Amino acid sequence: MADVIKSIRTYLLTKTAITDLVGQRIYAARLPQGQSQSANCIVLRITSESYDHALDGLAGIVATRLAVECYATSGEVSRSIADAVIWCGIDAIKGTYTNLSIRSVMVEDGRREYEEEDTSGGDSQRHVSTFDFMVTWLRS
Repeated sequence: MADVIKSIRTYLLTKTAITDLVGQRIYAARLPQGQSQSANCIVLRITSESYDHALDGLAGIVATRLAVECYATSGEVSRSIADAVIWCGIDAIKGTYTNLSIRSVMVEDGRREYEEEDTSGGDSQRHVSTFDFMVTWLRS
C-alpha cells in the first residue's frame, strides 16, 4: 500500500532547514496526545484524493491533497517553518520515495494562519501556519 504521508515525511526529514526548526517532529494526521505546547512541529494530513480514469477504468494516477500544518509558539516561527517546507525543493521531486512513485508535488491553496488556545488551562497560544500540497503519484 502506498503511503503519501510517509513519503513526504521521509523527504522533509532530509532537509536541515526543516529539521533545524522541528527536529524529527513531523506527524501524520494529528498531533500526538501530550505533545508539548512549546514544541515546534509539522502535521501532514490527507484532505482529499482524486483518481484519473482511462476508457477501460482507473488509470492508476492518484492526486492526493495534503494539508501541511506548521505549529509553533509564535506566528513568526510558524511562518518560518511553513516557508522552510514550501521552499525546500519539494516541488521539484520526482521519482520513488519509500515505494511511492511520485510524479509531481505542487504547493496549492496559499498559506493561512490561526491561533490555538492552550487547552491545559494556561494562557499560552500555539500559532499555526497551514497550506496544501497536491501530490500526484502512480499506483503500482
